[in-house]
Amino acid sequence: MASALCSNLIFIPIASADETEYFNCSEENLITPETEANTCIRLYPSLPTIKRLAPDSNCGWGNIDVCCCESKVIKTNKTYTCNWRTETTQNVDNMSTVEGGCGSTEKQSNNSSCDPAAKPENSYLGGRTTRQLCCCSIVSTKATTKAEFTMPALSIPINTINLSSATCSGADNSGNCEIPWIAEYIQGVYRYGLGIGGILAAIVLMAGGVLWLVSAGDASKITQAKDLILGSITGLIILVGSYIILDQINPELTTLKSISVKMLERITIESIENGSDSNNNVSNNCADESSLVDIKSIVSTKATSPELTATGKEGLSKAVAEAKKLGVELYVTSAYRTAAHQQELWNKAINKYHDTSVAAKYVARPGSCGGHRSGQAIDVCIKGTKSCQKMGSAAVADYSDEDVKKLQTIMKAAGWQRYCGEWWHFQYKESINNPC
Repeated sequence: MASALCSNLIFIPIASADETEYFNCSEENLITPETEANTCIRLYPSLPTIKRLAPDSNCGWGNIDVCCCESKVIKTNKTYTCNWRTETTQNVDNMSTVEGGCGSTEKQSNNSSCDPAAKPENSYLGGRTTRQLCCCSIVSTKATTKAEFTMPALSIPINTINLSSATCSGADNSGNCEIPWIAEYIQGVYRYGLGIGGILAAIVLMAGGVLWLVSAGDASKITQAKDLILGSITGLIILVGSYIILDQINPELTTLKSISVKMLERITIESIENGSDSNNNVSNNCADESSLVDIKSIVSTKATSPELTATGKEGLSKAVAEAKKLGVELYVTSAYRTAAHQQELWNKAINKYHDTSVAAKYVARPGSCGGHRSGQAIDVCIKGTKSCQKMGSAAVADYSDEDVKKLQTIMKAAGWQRYCGEWWHFQYKESINNPC
């Protein structure tokens, strides 16, 4: 009877916030009724059409025939805002490398933030272990850095000076910003001076009139009074007519403009797909770190590891000599790359792209050789030129000017090969998969 009852049970909807389905509830799939609360279906033999949830931690009370607990699936309307990311750890020759995991713009969260039904399985195979991390995007409270404009406070308040707020053409105070404070201050001072000048002129005019009245026919006092009256009237004319005078001399003198400031825009540097640093430019040649030689004695450099093999340094010496013939100096920005540095670049690529095959288009896999790992490759420009500021990203990979052309002439004469698509990357007596 148990088999007959359960074989007819496909799923049972439960009246709750979530919808619960039970399936595969056949006799061979039944498990013992020790399970967590409210997860088992109770089937009554006397009333086979009645199916209920067990209110306790098992189905072990009452007259029951079957306690179905197998294959429970929860359907929910909950929206999950986080995603599962696979973190892979691989042990090769006693070296452990970690790939994947949460990206640079994500942080690990508790598993309840991710959809449990979408969670991939963890695995272990041949020294390669995977585990699933629940990663949530880092929500920035400020999408962009907003320029803050603080209204200046006047030490001596003047009622004719009214400062207004700075305005910008873009959102979050981006684009062109107009700052009117200096122009408004000059205008306010002029208006204030006009008022003070008018009051003083009126006082002098009245003083001249009073002096004339009390002169009692004294010619010298009358002359003095006339001078005061004439001077005050002349001053008023100049004061009031100053705007017209300045406008006639140069109209720009009467047009007080706001200071215009262009806010800097964020520039995203895009990596180069299938560039010299990618898996597309690997070989079997890895430099022996114990045999590397320093290059700082022959060239200016900011390389993290300013070293090359003896062969690489020989080629660089030739290039330096060719550069001197043309009256220029070389500047090396990158030379040998250590295994640790390569691993660091790889981890950043994995965090950015979340896919090893995609990451390999931008950064060679850890443990690979060739390129900078060979000790016979450099990134270089002509020192002090504009081209040195145009290196390292997809946006400038095809940049060219007279200095770039001169560099290519120098490196070719010294026996170096350039990697196509990157004007700055050269390799010396080293296999290159995309030569120019």
